[in-house]
Amino acid sequence: MRGVVAKVTFHPPCARKRDLDNAIASIKAGLDGIADVIGVDDSKWGLSLQWGEPVKFGRVSVEFTAAEVVIPLRGVINGNEGKA
Repeated sequence: MRGVVAKVTFHPPCARKRDLDNAIASIKAGLDGIADVIGVDDSKWGLSLQWGEPVKFGRVSVEFTAAEVVIPLRGVINGNEGKA
């Protein structure tokens, strides 16, 4: 199964300390708009968030990559359960 990972990099307008949760909230409408345009439900995205260097007026960049979705297995997978 394949998934989508959105790598979001926040470039603030200055070096002042900022909260990542506020940065995420500030781009919610933008991410919803991207999801609408590309036709992929954003609830299915994985997110990678990071801070970039400050740039004049600030900037947010979003890069998409395909990623394998790992489905965890439960139980024994080697077939030796219960054998002495």
